[in-house]
Amino acid sequence: MRFKALVAATALTAVTAAGTAFANPEEMEALTREMVLEAETYFNETPLDDVKAAFNDPASDRWVGDQYHLHMYGMDAEGVVWADSAFPDLVGMNSIDMADFDGEFYNQDVLAGTEGHSDPYTVNIRFSNPESGAIVDTVGTCLRPVQEHVICAWANDS
Repeated sequence: MRFKALVAATALTAVTAAGTAFANPEEMEALTREMVLEAETYFNETPLDDVKAAFNDPASDRWVGDQYHLHMYGMDAEGVVWADSAFPDLVGMNSIDMADFDGEFYNQDVLAGTEGHSDPYTVNIRFSNPESGAIVDTVGTCLRPVQEHVICAWANDS
């Protein structure tokens, strides 16, 4: 597990900083909100193992979008990642202390922002683009379909 964390951390920090402005933050937020609300319904109607498999499938037509590298992410209430089709090395890691490239502990923010709420919670971070590796602005919209799990749809600026 520590090796996986080291590999993922090295991959994320090896990226060179090349910040860009959001192409369209409102559109990214709308897309992530739409996807996470659809994912909530799917989560509530589907066995968890099937949800995990679907959200981890990088070839999924339903849970991966071409625009803004849209994809699903899932973690438990302790911060352990169970789905990320864009960054599969994160699956199984406890991400509670993982920071974005500005030093923000975004999963702590997500866990706090979704605790006891049924409405989607949106967070803006700087993370690496899964295709180019460039550090880009990223929008995530998250919610808790059940108290034990958080699901997020993420979109990365290109």
